[in-house]
Amino acid sequence: MRRIEKKQDSEIIIEKLFYKENGSKNNKKIREILEKEQLNFCAFTEEYFTTAFTRSVEHFNPYLKDTPEDNYENWFVVSQRFNEWKGTKNAKSRWDEYQPIISLADEGINEIIYFDNGDYIVHPSNVEATNLLKLLHINHSELRESRKKYMKRLTIVFSEMLNNDKKAFEKYLLAEKEAGRLSFPTAIKATFGIDILNP
Repeated sequence: MRRIEKKQDSEIIIEKLFYKENGSKNNKKIREILEKEQLNFCAFTEEYFTTAFTRSVEHFNPYLKDTPEDNYENWFVVSQRFNEWKGTKNAKSRWDEYQPIISLADEGINEIIYFDNGDYIVHPSNVEATNLLKLLHINHSELRESRKKYMKRLTIVFSEMLNNDKKAFEKYLLAEKEAGRLSFPTAIKATFGIDILNP
């Protein structure tokens, strides 16, 4: 899980865009800008968005949705499926259940939440980060297995096909990124020491 940087020079801020209920053209523009800023990765799962993904603008704090306080800082693009897992129907009660909570844009999130063998972990004493993982179902068995299988495949490519050649593997990962087939950048960084988002 990685920090989603909120930029002071975002087109959303510059153009003063606001999310509008049933404002599909306007909201599509917000979604496209957020996708670009998130480098086409889901803010929750870190899966790369392909044409197969239904995506939505997530209002992280559901109490802000449809209020004047709802803004760019509260918006992330996520897979619709995992947005539903967060709880779109009972979003406010789930939000209340998991307070206090750290934001996906918090500057310290990369030092607090770690990837380890398929799971994202955090020291249990960090209540805000623990609550985030629970709220978002980040370690749900299906998603955990998907990450494990993906990392196993990359490990085979690295060790058996590329003979542990880190430079060749980095080129492979960059090619996968260009082709839109790269996911889980935090897991890749933790496992192989390669920051594919900042090569």
